[in-house]
Amino acid sequence: MPVVYEKILVERHVIDAINNSINYNLFLDCNDFFKKYSHGEIYPDFGIANLPGLVEDKFEITAGGDASKTFTANYNGLSAKIYQVKLNKDFEDGASLSISIDQDLCDITVFQYPINPGGNNILAQGQKSCVVSNLKELRQQNKQLFVMIVNENYISNNYTPSSKDIKLTLSVNGKMLINYVLKIDQANFEFVYNDGSPSTYEYGVEHLLDFAYYVTPDNLSDSVFVASFDFTNYSVNYKGSLKITFMNYPQRVNYQLDMDVVEYTYYTHHYFVDCEAPFNHHNDNLNMDNYSLSGANVAGGINSYSYSQDTPSGKKKLIGYNFGNNASLQVEVYFNK
Repeated sequence: MPVVYEKILVERHVIDAINNSINYNLFLDCNDFFKKYSHGEIYPDFGIANLPGLVEDKFEITAGGDASKTFTANYNGLSAKIYQVKLNKDFEDGASLSISIDQDLCDITVFQYPINPGGNNILAQGQKSCVVSNLKELRQQNKQLFVMIVNENYISNNYTPSSKDIKLTLSVNGKMLINYVLKIDQANFEFVYNDGSPSTYEYGVEHLLDFAYYVTPDNLSDSVFVASFDFTNYSVNYKGSLKITFMNYPQRVNYQLDMDVVEYTYYTHHYFVDCEAPFNHHNDNLNMDNYSLSGANVAGGINSYSYSQDTPSGKKKLIGYNFGNNASLQVEVYFNK
């Protein structure tokens, strides 16, 4: 132990001093340490209730205030900073808070306060981004948030910690209505029968995918919205995942949908679509962005598309398609902030 202190005394980094002295490369999960420390698992007399005294800065969300906030600060290696988010407005259903940082090897942890005694008070966590998705309920419970950012970076054999400037971005998001329509006017299908009968075919028929869903993102970072869903409407169940990527917003959108649609338990439709479309226009009255292609141009927007249908008597499969004058591709995003 004296050897370690001697190395620290000559300004050797603590971890490097220990590793050099015992000839072993210790690994420290700094983020896990800070989470336990904040929960009073390291020192019983310190916990989440003490975080207000460590706040670096605050983001107060009010009815007439900004919906986003950015903080930039310098973090020493293996260090953390705390930011407070005050929920001082009533939120609509589905409102969420997206949190992102611009550096690698860094972590985000979001705590609720006042705490729930005996429970897990971590609301969200991630490395580059995370989302707190229940702002309305948190507001009703008079909760506030503490966002902890940890810099896990450390350069061995360096006499000073590995400091980094880290930009933290917080944004309030309401639900978004995603309306997607793909019309193929020349689709070809094969029907394969379960009893082994010869397959039957359809050529050049119209095929339509029309899907609308209110999205509360599971993840949001750099204009990427990811959501999973499982809901039933008029005896039809929709289950799958949706990813929306705004590229150089609003110039272009990428839309990926992987979905099963079950009708009355008898018919199951399997859809997978990966497409891109250019920005067309924004409707101020509806707060809606429109991305669209039409006619033969739709072909240039389809990266991948597949469809099949399971029925009691067999399977219907899409085996080919072309886009003529009546084809269309449209993605509408209605923002509700």
